Amino acid sequence: EDPFTLWNLGPIRYKTIGENYRKIIGEKGKLNIDINVVNRMNNDYPYKKQRGIELYELMNYASKYTDNIIIYGLNTIEEDDMYFAPYTRVSDVKF
Repeated sequence: EDPFTLWNLGPIRYKTIGENYRKIIGEKGKLNIDINVVNRMNNDYPYKKQRGIELYELMNYASKYTDNIIIYGLNTIEEDDMYFAPYTRVSDVKF
């Protein structure tokens, strides 16, 4: 889970989330996290939804602190944003 209450922390939140869940599941457990690409309610960001460098940075941090990431979006993920997804240090990108 990538709770919106932590979004203000930026990509570093995945370090916090990963460390907290590792304490619960241990090192042998697989830790997956979803990145929610959704239209945001406030205007504190350059785009209404995560895209471009912002999305790549989220993917990069999440892949460092979890075993797998899942990109969640309901018609919100731009096709051109997925072009560079494999280069964000994500081990497996499936379309």
